[in-house]
Amino acid sequence: MKKSLFTLFAVTAGFTLVAQQSGYMDDAQLSRWVIDGDLLGGLSNQKYTVPNSAGNYLNSVNAAPGNLGFTKGLAAGADGQVGFFFGKRRHIGVGTGLLFLRQQGDAMLSNYHMEFQATDFNGSLYREVVTGSNIKENLTITNINIPLLLKYKNRLSKRWGVAADAGLLYNLQMQNAYTTHADFDYEAVYHFGVSGDGTKVPLYDNAVVPSSGDWMITKAEFLRNNPSGNMTDYFNAKSALGYNVGLNRTPTNTNGTVDYPQGNIGLLVRPSVNYFLSDHVALNFGLYYMYQPFKTHTSTAYHLTDAVGGYSSVLNSTSAVDNMSYGINIGAKIFFGKKQATPLVITSVDKVSPTACGMTDGSIAINGLKPDKSVTIDYKLDGIQQNQFAATVARDGRVTMDKLAAGEYSGIKAMVGHELVTTPTVNLYDPPMASPSQIVANPTAAGNCNGFVILKGMPANTVATISYMLNGVAQMPFTGKVDSDRLITLNGLCAGKYTSVMAVGKKCSAPCPDFTLAPPESPIADDLSKMQVVNKLTGDGNASSFGSESVDIATPMLFDVNEYVLHPEAYPIINQAFRALQQNKRAYLIVQGNADSTGEEAKNVPLSLNRAKAVKHELTKRGIKPWRITTIGHGSKDPVATNKTYIGKEENRNAVMTIFNGKTEPMITEDKK
Repeated sequence: MKKSLFTLFAVTAGFTLVAQQSGYMDDAQLSRWVIDGDLLGGLSNQKYTVPNSAGNYLNSVNAAPGNLGFTKGLAAGADGQVGFFFGKRRHIGVGTGLLFLRQQGDAMLSNYHMEFQATDFNGSLYREVVTGSNIKENLTITNINIPLLLKYKNRLSKRWGVAADAGLLYNLQMQNAYTTHADFDYEAVYHFGVSGDGTKVPLYDNAVVPSSGDWMITKAEFLRNNPSGNMTDYFNAKSALGYNVGLNRTPTNTNGTVDYPQGNIGLLVRPSVNYFLSDHVALNFGLYYMYQPFKTHTSTAYHLTDAVGGYSSVLNSTSAVDNMSYGINIGAKIFFGKKQATPLVITSVDKVSPTACGMTDGSIAINGLKPDKSVTIDYKLDGIQQNQFAATVARDGRVTMDKLAAGEYSGIKAMVGHELVTTPTVNLYDPPMASPSQIVANPTAAGNCNGFVILKGMPANTVATISYMLNGVAQMPFTGKVDSDRLITLNGLCAGKYTSVMAVGKKCSAPCPDFTLAPPESPIADDLSKMQVVNKLTGDGNASSFGSESVDIATPMLFDVNEYVLHPEAYPIINQAFRALQQNKRAYLIVQGNADSTGEEAKNVPLSLNRAKAVKHELTKRGIKPWRITTIGHGSKDPVATNKTYIGKEENRNAVMTIFNGKTEPMITEDKK
């Protein structure tokens, strides 16, 4: 039974996690008042505490008061209650009423045997021997109580809910009506002594084994002397003479009642599941458990029986009784009284998917909520619980969750005050991703693999994979993180034709245009001109087209060891780039930083990036927008001279600028490593 109760409570707890549906009155809208009526049926039991009653018999020997137990217990009854629920949610309440239970079962006494001092019809002392068998009382128990209960209810959906009652029982009546079925053997032992004048007188012999000279009206003595005689006739004859003996004698009075004391306090626990026929009527299906302890008062004069035909109920021998009943209950709840007029209902849900693949500008709007009220919304995205959304409902009853990515939005619960409503699952979809735009830079010299391509249009802040073929041969895919401006750079590229370029990031993918990287057409001497890059602003590489100052902006700017501070020689080159960018508002600039082989590459890469940033900083100080300048740090992997000589290392510590004609939309750039 305990296992069954635990199972029902576990199911009840599980049901409370189920999302509520709209379109019905939840507990907050139901009436505070309820009438509960239930039918009860199941098993019952009584556990008896029985003191040793041998001391109640005068000078008892060979005493065995017996073992008292209860079997075949059943119970059936009904109760009616009036309940009142309080609080805004109206889940908790109190109730009282009347509970009637009819129980039945058998009280069984086994192993009863008692020998004690008695006085016969002549006033003579003797030993009375009583042995009982088949001592059974059929009990019909009337149990009436006033329940004082805490009540719980939770309507989970339009049809289903859970409830539980738990509290005290004040007992008004606990009456046991019994019918006795018993057989007793009454035997006698007479012991004689001699008085002062030599006359034999009967005395009580309390020896465990009677003396051999005693006169015994017992079954054992009769069989010893008359093995073939009629023992029943013998005992009947002695009984007719007035002796308190007899075989298989039943009580003269086999019926009676025993009442337990009133006012005892018990316990009732009753969990149930509710099925709502309407907002006013629900059916109950559940379990119940009742426990009632009673303290009784055993008399020191109690004898089960001490004379032929005499009998006192075995229940009178108890000092305490634990009464229990458990089983199922079936009933109904009727809600009456004032109800909340307007339940919270969602009228519609509008959704807007993101405008581009990977973007987070989608939205979900919930309509029909109470205007100007605070609302909190719980939801899951692709099965993962998200942070709670909080807002104020607009005057038209609308609240909008914005900045949403594509995915499945489930478990959406809107809480306004203490009212909770849910919406069906909403799906937002990514549109197809547009082909990423490209910025291509050729290697600086034949045989060098320091070209690069910048792709724009991938989902921001995601890991992307770029697959491609070089001169018809599939290459190892490139994997990197897309920055917040949706840019990703593939560097370390060799000259050749790049085809089958495919970009995949998050749930988005798109093919990219083919492109070709080629080294400069003519060899470049092993001096500072090795870092010169064709100026793409005018297409002819003529630095004079930017102004009167004859400085080529592709001239490398050199740095000291482990430093990224600009030399004075760098400023004319930076000024020339500044004037070029001012003249062509659509032009943009890429600054590439480099380092020599001194030190670890893990330090050389950020050092080279800082050198490119130093150039960018000077240009932005002059008013060039930061998004027009991209900085890249190559570390020491693209040397323009040997790293085995001091002069070669000095040439490798540089930053080089390349201007591109702005034929595509302006780019918001990010520093690259």
